[in-house]
Amino acid sequence: MNSDAQKVDDEPEVKTVKFATTPGATEKKLESAPDSKSAKEKHKRRHTATKGMTRLTMKFPKIRHSFRECKKVFDAKVGAKDGLSKSEMKSLLIELGADSEHLTDSELTRIFKTANLDGDNDIDFKEFLIAAAVGCFLNEDIDHEEQSEDFKKIRNGFLVAKEAFDFIDKDGGGSIDFEELRMAFSSMKQDDATVRARLKELDFNEDDDISFPEFVYGITAWVGMDPDEDGYIVDTTGDENALLNVGDAQTPRHRLSQENADKLMNPTDDPEEQET
Repeated sequence: MNSDAQKVDDEPEVKTVKFATTPGATEKKLESAPDSKSAKEKHKRRHTATKGMTRLTMKFPKIRHSFRECKKVFDAKVGAKDGLSKSEMKSLLIELGADSEHLTDSELTRIFKTANLDGDNDIDFKEFLIAAAVGCFLNEDIDHEEQSEDFKKIRNGFLVAKEAFDFIDKDGGGSIDFEELRMAFSSMKQDDATVRARLKELDFNEDDDISFPEFVYGITAWVGMDPDEDGYIVDTTGDENALLNVGDAQTPRHRLSQENADKLMNPTDDPEEQET
């Protein structure tokens, strides 16, 4: 191989670009950067994650609406009691739109066991949300198209919750671990300590793995429904609080309270998102 050929082989790829369309336009040689493609792909992936989380957080008020409607039904039945028995749960699921024919004893036992995260004799409001999800609004045995518009509107919020869970569950394994949660929040510049706090909010049984029932239970804080001093769920001041769900305050109450809104990073206002 002669020296001239060797010289050509060692030179970077050259692209010729015209900067004018008039006759005699000058040409300029641009050397391609070897790592530019991988850098662009990495940038694209990060912005895709940002857009995904931003899109989902913009839908969180739908979840809050659905949870709030379920709370009205729950409160009317429970009154001053601590929670629902299995038979009471059945009547409320039917009231929400579940098909009584499908709510057999075995199916009710399955729903109750899935929802009853703390393993006691009744289910509280957040556990009832799980029952409403798996036994009604996300139950494929129900003909959702035949239901009322109110039913469909409530179902939309549960569909958003499932969409958020599936988005974070990158490997589709049916649960969320720390790495998947970290990946979802990395585009929002959340450090590992903050992501670990988010995991703790969702991980009811503290096994470092978040199932969908645990996700429904824990996401109440993210969408703007916080426990009061007695541990009972109450509404916060407005639906706009749901947009603050992944800020960097230390607790769900602080993270979602309206009075702290100006101190938090709203993911829908991501500066890099605005540049695209």
